[in-house]
Amino acid sequence: MLLSRTAHCMYWLNRYLERAENQTRLIESHLGANVEGGLKGEKDSAEFLRLLTVTGDLSAYQERVMQGEDLDVLRFTVFDRTMPNSLLSCIIKARDNAKQIRDLLTTDLWEIVNHIYWMVEKADGESGDIPFALFKEIRQSYCRFVGALDTGFFRDELWHVARLGQLIERADHVSRILDGFYMGGSWLGNEEERALDLLKSCDAVEMYRRVHRGLVPKQILLFLAHNLAFPRSLRYCLSEAEKALLAVVEQMDSETQCESLQLLNHLEFLVQKWNFRWSGEDAPRIQEAMDTLQKGINSFDRKLYEEFFYAPFIGTEVSLDVNTELLVVWGAAQ
Repeated sequence: MLLSRTAHCMYWLNRYLERAENQTRLIESHLGANVEGGLKGEKDSAEFLRLLTVTGDLSAYQERVMQGEDLDVLRFTVFDRTMPNSLLSCIIKARDNAKQIRDLLTTDLWEIVNHIYWMVEKADGESGDIPFALFKEIRQSYCRFVGALDTGFFRDELWHVARLGQLIERADHVSRILDGFYMGGSWLGNEEERALDLLKSCDAVEMYRRVHRGLVPKQILLFLAHNLAFPRSLRYCLSEAEKALLAVVEQMDSETQCESLQLLNHLEFLVQKWNFRWSGEDAPRIQEAMDTLQKGINSFDRKLYEEFFYAPFIGTEVSLDVNTELLVVWGAAQ
């Protein structure tokens, strides 16, 4: 039996960790960071705008910082505790969710989450520039987390929930990157340089070069949207997310149709039928499609919450802690 609160915590633990890992690649590619030499050149305001648009923090940044240098933007994106999408905020929330289900996680999983948290907390407390080696350490630690989850955890409902969280977050991330690539209705800057940054943001450089020669923007965009063999493409993420949710639904004792599963199937079909030329001329249509996809993912999250993470309680309320949580079986609303 899987409790609603347990599923909720596992889902968001994996979404926040995936988001933090994605943030490190995004920051490095958009601000030209690298672990060997720090920033590799001056970046104009359009680059800042692109980064903050992708992370969804542009309006908050504009309200709080009208003008600033690279380090201001970086600290805002990495260490600002008041921003829900900052790197540190994501890791704090991931650890909070892990604490709620500590007894169900393996020792390795908990220690990795704790290690990432204290590593970023320590970096936040240090003066001076942000150590860009931190980003690589976060990614390596997250790889250990995913490996420990895959090799040391039952393939039960909880594992499929974790997998679902990773894939949904990844799909949302890629859609935002593609949306940001067409910001302003055109490709900003050198096309080849922008295309390479796009691949780096998705950890796709080597895999892309295995199937394509040359950095052709159209091929890159098609690769990130439709390649079913690449685990960060939109179609792969949505297809595998549907399988993960289906694996859970099949174990539920219910004859009611799962609307969240239907919505996920619809989103996959939506991406599958895209027929863009993936050129600057198509920029408005592509941005509209990405906006539709992101709204669809948000709708999926709301429906998932209604159907699985919150359910009308049948029985006696059980006070679990100071928050007086309800002990609800996951999927009881069905």
